[in-house]
Amino acid sequence: MRNLLKFLAVVALVMPLAGQAQIKNSRHDLSSSNSTSGAVKATSVDQVCIFCHVPHNAQTTLALWNRKNPTSTYTWTDSINNGKTSQGTTLPTTAAQFSANGSLRCLSCHDGSIALGDVMNMGGSATTIAITDQASRTSGGKIVGTSPYDIGVGGDLRKNHPVGVPFPGQTGTTAPVGANQYYGATNTGCSTNSGGGCVNNGTAGKALPLYLNSGNALQIECASCHEPHNTANGTFLRASNAGSALCLTCHQK
Repeated sequence: MRNLLKFLAVVALVMPLAGQAQIKNSRHDLSSSNSTSGAVKATSVDQVCIFCHVPHNAQTTLALWNRKNPTSTYTWTDSINNGKTSQGTTLPTTAAQFSANGSLRCLSCHDGSIALGDVMNMGGSATTIAITDQASRTSGGKIVGTSPYDIGVGGDLRKNHPVGVPFPGQTGTTAPVGANQYYGATNTGCSTNSGGGCVNNGTAGKALPLYLNSGNALQIECASCHEPHNTANGTFLRASNAGSALCLTCHQK
């Protein structure tokens, strides 16, 4: 029994450390302690999570989000069918057209309208954490259009996979379980009906979350394909895209 208790204690310690290791020293680690060469990071704040999450006085309880939403007007000027997807869905141009817990969270950094260190709460008040700029990546702590991390700088979403658009045939009446239950997971039992809230290709065996919008449609958002805390599959992908496997989960050719 004593050995079992020791084992469980070790597991309890290792599991949170393993989770932290996924983001530590990654491109999403903006802390001053990021040891990666050329990293965009804070000048002095060594907290890893504070740039997106805060335990008290957050913007919302959901994800304990610590950032403002962007207010850019987005354009897709190279889109086909007069600004619509091939399914006839109008591409989003305002913040309200994205899911509340979907792409806006990514764009709050990546569209360059808000400084990376601009947080809702640190030490009891809103503040802007100073960021050491990297040439051609950030200016004034904001992502710039020459950055490899630029997604929508100046509201320009040309040449990017559409987000904030309903997945064909999917609707729901409650928040999709896919956004939480299958968060970053591989799951072959994910439902594709309106209550499932996620897309599943039984052959590929991956579950990708969809996110509910204000019009009660389940949408494709940035986080449908990306898991911001997990670098195991490359660019924060939810699953490996070897052989285009991640793409083929939805685009079943």
